[in-house]
Amino acid sequence: MDNRTNIHFRGLENRPNLGLLKLAIPLVVAFSIQTGFNVVDTIFVGRLGPDAIAGLSIAYPFQMMMYAIGGGLGIGAQSLISRFIGANDPESARYAVYNSVILAAICTFFTVTIGLFGVGYIVSLFGAPNEVNSFSLEYLYVVISGSVFLYLMLSMDAMLRGEGNTRLSMYFMGFSAILNLVMDPFFIFTLDMGVRGAAIATVLARAIVSSYMCYYIFVKKRYFIEVSLGKIKYSFETIRHIVGIGIPASMTQLSYSLSLFAMNTILATYGGVAIAAFGIGFRIESMAFLPMFGMAGAFVSAVGYFRGSGQYHKMLGLKNFAYGSTIVFMSLCALVFFLFPETIYGIFTSSPEVISLGRDYLLINVLVYPLVPFTSISAAGFQGLGRGHPPFLIALLRSWLIVIPLSWFFAFHTGQGITFIWWSMVIGNTVSALIGGIWFFVGTKRFKAGIGTDNFYKKDFI
Repeated sequence: MDNRTNIHFRGLENRPNLGLLKLAIPLVVAFSIQTGFNVVDTIFVGRLGPDAIAGLSIAYPFQMMMYAIGGGLGIGAQSLISRFIGANDPESARYAVYNSVILAAICTFFTVTIGLFGVGYIVSLFGAPNEVNSFSLEYLYVVISGSVFLYLMLSMDAMLRGEGNTRLSMYFMGFSAILNLVMDPFFIFTLDMGVRGAAIATVLARAIVSSYMCYYIFVKKRYFIEVSLGKIKYSFETIRHIVGIGIPASMTQLSYSLSLFAMNTILATYGGVAIAAFGIGFRIESMAFLPMFGMAGAFVSAVGYFRGSGQYHKMLGLKNFAYGSTIVFMSLCALVFFLFPETIYGIFTSSPEVISLGRDYLLINVLVYPLVPFTSISAAGFQGLGRGHPPFLIALLRSWLIVIPLSWFFAFHTGQGITFIWWSMVIGNTVSALIGGIWFFVGTKRFKAGIGTDNFYKKDFI
């Protein structure tokens, strides 16, 4: 194999724990930049008035769906590419790259075809005022029309992560967010294009970055495998394996996003203050958990690489480090949130009622923080192994079989206080963590016993 192939995984080979951290840190930075951009982008649109920000809020789930589909398929490609690199099979890895691009084209076709014709009807179902719907559609028609750049960008990013080049992934994703941030005020205010301008800035930033990523990978050939746009070949077997991991990963993200709608519906019975407390708490946790998400993203590639190369002892040792390091980090988060809940909520709101409910939210939910890595790291491990269904089933169990039914029961059938809703989340997270951790432990234990160590395509484990 070309000496360039192992350059990004060399740290994993020599010092697996440190190598995993080096893979994870750039992802954490990229996630942080993206999260920061989303906050600032909302601030820009918010200056256009409450109807504009409401319209963007309605458009948000549609964007989340596109990200879920593209990101999920990206995880499938990332896992497959890293396993092929580990297995020293550059030809199959090349097919994984080509067919990831084909899937991006397929996603674009269905998104544009269905989205442009159906989004107006779907938006009208939310029952918002016409002015709000108008803003939402202004934004969505542009974003949907330019969805090809989103899918291409996520596909290229999956290729880079699959080869372990998370640093370059960070540069591209960070540049996209910064470029968007710079162009936003120009299109929104200088050109007086309003919400449509925000959408144009988003699509244009994606177009620039995805175009350069294609140039970098397919023209300059700065990828670990010699690939060319003129040699793209369809492979049903390759697509089947990418989709086999990617669709459950997409469904996992979609399930989680939809569960937020359900939770807001339940919390509405307690008033707007309850929704605000939950919304702020969710954002706080999303930002605080970024290092864990970065570790999970890196773990997919690392597990895939060691799975493909047959280095099962390193994979098992890395699993313990990934669990241990994230448990320590999440425990520190729990301690900080437990000691300063009012101060943390005070950064986002001055409402005493919201801060009071938010205090209870954090004090109750921090109890399960040290267990959360058993869900996220296990899910990443399954995906790295090429098993997409366990993470989806675990997410389904947590949200739709435990948290939402329990919350609904407490809110509508017992009339209990909102703290019972917070305890429902703790119960759901605890059960999913225990099942996820045990399931992944049992599955990887078979590798230690020498079972499932032949062709990684075979469904010979878990």
